[in-house]
Amino acid sequence: HHLLAEMLEEQLKTGARVHGDARVVVVSSAVHRLHGVKNCNVAEFGASCSPLHAYARSKLAGILHVRQLASRWRSSHPNLRAVAVHPGGVDSQGSRDSATGSGATGGVLRALGAP
Repeated sequence: HHLLAEMLEEQLKTGARVHGDARVVVVSSAVHRLHGVKNCNVAEFGASCSPLHAYARSKLAGILHVRQLASRWRSSHPNLRAVAVHPGGVDSQGSRDSATGSGATGGVLRALGAP
């Protein structure tokens, strides 16, 4: 996301100027709040650092990048916006498992405090 937004920044600024506004939208996840987003390195992966930790960390990185873009553009390009969104629930086997409390999704939702 970072590289793409940086590469398109001039086109985004032009679009905002010509069309009235432009946006960078990053799909994130509430999972970024899990486990204090532990810093994982390759040697730890699979031992004390799970794929979920890596996923949470990547989602946090996206949110931090959006915050940096929004801050940078706020005064110089007020019609250019950056936002991060959580997509909400998706009807999948994982979400159906979470309703019963089974499966990995159920564990994630319980860790986030979902009923």
